[in-house]
Order: sequence, then C-alpha cells, then structure tokens
Amino acid sequence: MSITLVGPQWIEKSGPNVKIIDVRRRVDYEAGHIPGAISIPVTIFVKSIGRLKDALGPQEFEDLMSKFGIQNESIIVTYDDQWGVYASRLLWTLDLYGHKNLYLLDRNFLIYKRDKGRVSHSNPGIKKSIYVAKLNAHFASSISHISNILDSTNEMIIDAGERMDFLNGHIPGAINLPWRLCLGKDRNFLPKERIKRIFKEHGLSIGNEANIYCKDGMTSSYIYAALRIFGYEKVKLYSRGYAEWEETNKPKVAEFQELLNP
Repeated sequence: MSITLVGPQWIEKSGPNVKIIDVRRRVDYEAGHIPGAISIPVTIFVKSIGRLKDALGPQEFEDLMSKFGIQNESIIVTYDDQWGVYASRLLWTLDLYGHKNLYLLDRNFLIYKRDKGRVSHSNPGIKKSIYVAKLNAHFASSISHISNILDSTNEMIIDAGERMDFLNGHIPGAINLPWRLCLGKDRNFLPKERIKRIFKEHGLSIGNEANIYCKDGMTSSYIYAALRIFGYEKVKLYSRGYAEWEETNKPKVAEFQELLNP
C-alpha cells in the first residue's frame, strides 16, 4: 500500500472514518486549522535523543494513537506548513507501524488558506481508542544496516540533504538527491512525470532498494514520501541519519574532511 496525495475537495467529501492530522505547532493549530483536524505536533511523535531524532517505540506509538482516537482502520490524511516535511515524517512513522490508509494533503497549509480552504478554530471531540502497532521493520534503516551495504550493488544510499551539506560530509557511496528538487511552487511535490524524471536521473528505478537519510531524518522523510507516493515499495528511512553516522564514525569522517580540505 502506497501513500496517496489528495486535495482539499477530497477532504471535504471524506467520511467519518477519516482522521485529519495537523502536525504544526499547537499555537499555529489554534490560530486556524482544517475543520475536524486533530493537533499532533511533530515534537510529539518524533523522539529526540540528544542530537538524534527517532521514532517512538511501539508502545509509545500505540498510546499516542489511542489517546487521539485513532484506530488501525482509520484513514489518515495529514498536512503541515513545511511543504510536507513534517507530515511526511508522520506518514513514515505510520508506515513503520503498519498503518494502511495513508494520505497527504497536496499543498502547504498557507496555500490551502490562500485558495479559500475552510478554516476552523474549534477542537474536535476525541474519544480514546485502542490502537495496535504492527512493526514493518523493512521501512526503517539503521547504522548497522547502512554499514553492511556500503559496498553493495543491490541497495542505494540516498542523501536528501542540501548540496553544500552533502559536500561537507556524507555516508560513503551515497548519492545526493536534495529534497528541494522535488518541491513544487504551490504543491508539496512537482508533477508526477517531473518527479519520475528526477528519480531516473539519480539512478532510481521501481525495483531499487533505497535507504534515505539526511542530518536528522526530517527532510529525508520528504523524499521517502515522494518515493512511496510514486510507487516505490523497497524504501527505508535512516531516521537517525548523518548525525548518528558522523558521531559513530569520527575517524572516518575526519579523514574525509581532510581530503576535502587538504
């Protein structure tokens, strides 16, 4: 099951089983949100461990979903004001824990408002539910997995960071696919054919196994979502990203920096 892009009209016609999740800051949510949306800010579903950002554990995620009345059968559509980056991070977490019905609003919330989308200031009633996390480990990568595939020809390592960040340091063998390359003017993503062309130019095809990372797993979530939206199934997010790799491989990173700056 892939992730699907939807517009405001789809949300307007959605039924009671649809849960709209706003991942912006609570203060922004209270200033106006899509009618019926639940506020689950990104800081709640992303766990910070020092410099690292990781997913909640299974029990933590079950508790969070249950608290907000989300069930395994719920149809989830999410949005943000960061061009889909934070919303994509939630979608990856839902993918990781086996949720099947995942949708992403096809535009930034500011664009939604500009286009006269309906805005509410009311909080929806929430009835606690029972949610069961079903781990899909094949959507997550780790430092041990990355270390094992450095010389592999079967799996790709994709760095979704900005070009200058990539040049300043990256995992050996990684291909740089900056997340902004897929960013459209008003929508979260460029048109499908342009996205497919960008993927092809970077050596990606449907059959590839791809490990996506950035500094902390946030903007890489955007590329993860783009791949899932356009039919890629063999995709993993390395959520701890280069922050963990750099810390764990300090001698190698220092050697790389010396090569860049002799």
